[in-house]
This record gives sequence, structure tokens and C-alpha cells, in this order.
Amino acid sequence: KGNFIRQFVPEIALLPNQYIYRPFDCPEDLLLILNLNLGKDYPYPIVELKKSRLDALEALAKTRSS
Repeated sequence: KGNFIRQFVPEIALLPNQYIYRPFDCPEDLLLILNLNLGKDYPYPIVELKKSRLDALEALAKTRSS
């Protein structure tokens, strides 16, 4: 699991499988052990998915009601 990412994104290759697709959810203590500095070595997400989904649902509801 995650072999493609481990091969082509070496910055996060040492992360455990459970965090390989969401490195920003990895506990800070593990990031320190792995010497991975999120925001510098690997970017934070551009969009907060949960919030953007709620915003889209709200916009859709407004569109439907008008």
C-alpha cells in the first residue's frame, strides 16, 4: 500500500501506511521522529475538504430554494 507514493514522493516515504495518503493527520511526535516538517518538506492541503463540502452543500441548497 502506498508504493507509488513512496517511490515518487520521497519526502513522506517513511510514513506508516495509515498516514501515507494524509500526512497532515500524522501525530506531531511521529513527524518529529521522522524529521518531517509539514508546510516545509511537504505542503499542507490547499483546500479543507470537510469545510469545502459543507460550503458546496450550502450553496446548492440556496440555489435550489431560489
